[in-house]
Amino acid sequence: MKKALSAFLAMFFLLGTPASSALIGEFIAHPQITIPQRPVNMHVDYGEKSRFDIFFVDIRYGYDLQDFQSYRGWCLDRNLPMEKGWIYEVTLHNSLASVHPDLQHIDFHKINYMINHKEGGREDVQNAMWHLIHGSGKLSEKSRKMVESAREHGSGFIPSPGQLLAIVCHHGGGLQPTFIEYAIPFRPEPEEEVVTAFMEELDEPESWVIPEYPWPPPHPHSIYLPPTRERGTGTFPEPPTKGEPVPEPLTLLLLIPALAGIHLMRNKIFKGREGGRNSL
Repeated sequence: MKKALSAFLAMFFLLGTPASSALIGEFIAHPQITIPQRPVNMHVDYGEKSRFDIFFVDIRYGYDLQDFQSYRGWCLDRNLPMEKGWIYEVTLHNSLASVHPDLQHIDFHKINYMINHKEGGREDVQNAMWHLIHGSGKLSEKSRKMVESAREHGSGFIPSPGQLLAIVCHHGGGLQPTFIEYAIPFRPEPEEEVVTAFMEELDEPESWVIPEYPWPPPHPHSIYLPPTRERGTGTFPEPPTKGEPVPEPLTLLLLIPALAGIHLMRNKIFKGREGGRNSL
């Protein structure tokens, strides 16, 4: 218990130090999501509000992504081809955690900023992304605004719960790298009651001593009730001493009728004696 309390207090005070700021900064450097580490199959088609409409067929259970759910997808390299209506084997990467070496030249902080601050239609957004990645390309007025905004405000951008995160779909082999938009869910905070109960458990003294009861019992019909602890007292009730057995409930039930019978019999005898005296 002392070790657990010491560790908890150490972490509590550590969070207020400059060294802890770097630790926390590293921890929240990117949103925490669970995606498969193995290759998965991705179906790609044309999108109405994005360049691609993408869904997966073998994500399976236990991950933040879901099979056969439609995700908006975008292209990361306009110079590579990708056929629509096909299924491709890809590996998934959190764009702000670790990406494939082929894509490390892309500033994904700005890409994430852009998909959270779109303007215009699908062509405006895709052309703005290509211009941000390749440094050139045709831009509409809305595309130009997105590029300028991403360059000015997108450095170090980290999406919050409720915003979009780019998840990279990399398959190599000279095919076009893509990414999908994933809406970061709001993770529930710990219940206040749970935290309070945890703190109360830490505050409990270490003087709890479970009394040792004699075994075997001093009498074959004796029983001992299990110890009960009263919160805040730190004490257990004293166990019954030897020679003071606790009657079993069945014994009590049999004893009551026996006492009642003895009482009735004494009354009957007493009335009989009174009747004999009166006859004399």
